[in-house]
Amino acid sequence: MREKQCQDQNTMVMVLWFFGSTNVWIDHCWFHDGPDGLIDVTMGSTMVTISNCKFSKHDKVMLLGADATHSEDKAMKVTLAYNKFVEGCIQRMPRCRWGLTQVVNNDFEKWGEYAIGGSNEPTILSQGNKYVAPDGANYKEVTRRAEATEDEWSKWSWKSDNDVLENGATFKQSGGDIPITPEMITPDTTPVAELTADAGLLVCSPGTPC
Repeated sequence: MREKQCQDQNTMVMVLWFFGSTNVWIDHCWFHDGPDGLIDVTMGSTMVTISNCKFSKHDKVMLLGADATHSEDKAMKVTLAYNKFVEGCIQRMPRCRWGLTQVVNNDFEKWGEYAIGGSNEPTILSQGNKYVAPDGANYKEVTRRAEATEDEWSKWSWKSDNDVLENGATFKQSGGDIPITPEMITPDTTPVAELTADAGLLVCSPGTPC
């Protein structure tokens, strides 16, 4: 893992880059206004969970898989759970290459271009999320496929299960079924607004529970 902190006169910004890392848990962080990607998971990293975090005011939020030449990322498994992506996030929530990504019980509020994208045959399972599309007529689609023809990406397994689609949001599904494995999080049926109410930094006082 590599961590970078960027200081300006008003705030400290942290970005996280993972190279060949395993068994990683990122929880209750607030990411915003960083250079390039706020979180990059690459070079064979796997078993990464990103949970209860808040993302805001950023263009290219999260990259899973460095580029098309790194086929070691075929073994990547990443879970996004109970996160909140607020208005001001433009794209890549996440952007996936290869591997398996489970996106479960997250709150997406009015992305700029798209919420979830990918290339190089990623498998994406979206379960119990809330997707609120931007107000304009463009960019209502949650997903974006890149660097492939429809004949190619139609075989990629991208599935939506019990997602809430609001303000005209649509989710284009493709490919075959995705097996449920023991390491996956079981979706919660509690409204997403409640599940993500405490996303971001915890407010704690010494000697008391957070």
